[in-house]
Amino acid sequence: MKKLILIQGPNGVGKTTLCKLLNQKLMNSALVEPDWCRMINPFYYDDEIILLTISNMTHMLRSYLQCTSVQYVIFNYGFHGPRKEIYEQVMKNLKDLEYEFLPITVTCDEEENVRRMIKDYRDSERIRRALAARSIYENLSAPLIDTTSLSVEETAARVIEIIAASY
Repeated sequence: MKKLILIQGPNGVGKTTLCKLLNQKLMNSALVEPDWCRMINPFYYDDEIILLTISNMTHMLRSYLQCTSVQYVIFNYGFHGPRKEIYEQVMKNLKDLEYEFLPITVTCDEEENVRRMIKDYRDSERIRRALAARSIYENLSAPLIDTTSLSVEETAARVIEIIAASY
């Protein structure tokens, strides 16, 4: 059965980097990067943009989940601001499809999170907002990987172990 692998965690923890590597390592995989679904300049949330984002994410995920050549659909997401409601609607839009849902939470300690965001050229306001939302990921029921002292390669290996254990 196809697997929808959700990599979730705080902003700046390395979800996108991890997902790109997973896409290289997992044969027959597809990567849906949420930023692609809302590449508007300037970006802001209003009702129209939220509906557009939901439509784009639903379409991309649905297309890959229905593609016979794809076994793994990798999707990374952060649940701050209106994103949680967007995510919930997208998942409702996929409920008629058959797939195994495999959420995995990645995190790191706050000091490392800040270091990674600075390295990624995020401004101080964006870092402040990201730090304020870290608590969202503290008590999720998904498997948790603390990436504080792990390389992206080591983190990917742990994700692949979790995927393999789900069979």
